[in-house]
Amino acid sequence: MKVLLNQRSNRPIARYIHVSLYNTHNIRLGWIRAHVGHLGNEKADELAKEAITSTEAAVLTVPLPRSSAKQDLKQRALAKWQRRWDDGINGRSTYEIIRKVGLRNHNCPRQLIQFITGHGPFPSYLFRFGKQQDNCCACEEPGTPFHYATKCRLTLSYHLKCLADQHIEAWLKSITNHRLLRNKIIDLLNFITSQEYLLKFEQPE
Repeated sequence: MKVLLNQRSNRPIARYIHVSLYNTHNIRLGWIRAHVGHLGNEKADELAKEAITSTEAAVLTVPLPRSSAKQDLKQRALAKWQRRWDDGINGRSTYEIIRKVGLRNHNCPRQLIQFITGHGPFPSYLFRFGKQQDNCCACEEPGTPFHYATKCRLTLSYHLKCLADQHIEAWLKSITNHRLLRNKIIDLLNFITSQEYLLKFEQPE
């Protein structure tokens, strides 16, 4: 009955009933206490019993509704994606923050993503792809995101509180929800990007 209330339903049986009701001008509704004594209902019960007890009953294949198929494929894809994310070897710093895959947009600023993944204007990253001669900052230490955020003397005004190694994971997880921390990291990345050449270590010739 709920399906019939939706006149925009695309289900064939619902459309068929809608057309039948539209073309029928004499409709009566009634309530039956039991099937006993009503020939049509007794015959329906008899056929239903025969269908489930007969060894010669035909096997019917009911097509899966499109909505159910889409939902099933979506769940399978998410499960496969989750297994790959759990067992992967890349993106582990991001994994520490976002462990569960999903279709929800986290709306992270670009600078925050660069800091978390390490894929940004950092010597440690640029060196891996041959974009810089070494992985060092101008102060001769590895130019990682954490170096610029906690140790580099050239970014002193942007420094965050230096954390012990055992607290870094929890700290990273808090970044996405901590507005003040997020803004400081965004300012730091903007500074590094604008002063990229000043922050590179120049090797003596």
